[in-house]
Amino acid sequence: MKEYRKERRDHTREYHEYAPHKTEDSGPREPREPLPGALARVRVELKRKYNDPEKNFKEMLQEFKRRVSNAGILHDYKEHQFYESKTEKRRKARRAAQKKLLMESIERKIIAGEKDINASAGMIKKVLANMAEKKEKKEKKEKRKQSYNKHHGEGHQDD
Repeated sequence: MKEYRKERRDHTREYHEYAPHKTEDSGPREPREPLPGALARVRVELKRKYNDPEKNFKEMLQEFKRRVSNAGILHDYKEHQFYESKTEKRRKARRAAQKKLLMESIERKIIAGEKDINASAGMIKKVLANMAEKKEKKEKKEKRKQSYNKHHGEGHQDD
């Protein structure tokens, strides 16, 4: 029984911040992926930052929502809300893979400059939006890198 409890324990930073004496080494551990079927724990404490209790509560609620989202609790809930057979899961995964390949091939054709692309207008629109998003992310990353190098000198930032 002890092994079972030990396996299901959720080692998160929050746990070690509030109970550092319960670890072999007092340093915080990296969060582990929860075991299948294990419950995720989310802990938020009310901090009295403001004189207004409503503001304090709103801030705590936002923190709670963020931690629940980061822990993937809602995603798991929605995923397990209805039973889905193994066949359905495989079929869904196969369709997603086919769609990904199709979108990649459309993207390659657009980059190559082909005029005759055999795909729906909606799919082409999605691919163009994804390409614009990728370009934007790349530009932001490059801008951050330049800003970092400007302040800290060349060659110090790792990618």
